[in-house]
Amino acid sequence: MPNIIQLASKIDKVKVYAAGATVSRIADLHLENGETPEQIEISGLPLALDDSSVRVQVAGNANLVIPTDIRISLAVPSHPELPNSPAEEQLHQAKAEVRRIQETIALIDNEISVLKQLHVPNQPKAEPGKAPPPSPLAARLAIANFQ
Repeated sequence: MPNIIQLASKIDKVKVYAAGATVSRIADLHLENGETPEQIEISGLPLALDDSSVRVQVAGNANLVIPTDIRISLAVPSHPELPNSPAEEQLHQAKAEVRRIQETIALIDNEISVLKQLHVPNQPKAEPGKAPPPSPLAARLAIANFQ
């Protein structure tokens, strides 16, 4: 893949004629480590540009950059990712809240089914004058494990 440097240009001067205009633009190229790029792209030119009217001139240290092939092409910039609109963001948050509530309902339903499976025997009847009977241990353990 060739080394392509993109440059932005700015209008330097304009001459207006009865049947058109001449627009001179300037684009600054700063070479890093003296490395000459294989291609230079000047972006942001108007779409109404007459392709045959384009001329390139190199000023400064012209020994480093020599224009050899000039092509006019249409480059479509990629669209930046747009943030969600407020309505889309609210919809996304509402869907997340619905999922959270559904997960909570599923958890509660699971707990209810576990509780229904627990068998809690009736408390044994106490006999007068005797120590109270022991509480059913299995039911206590099942409730403790549930918690």
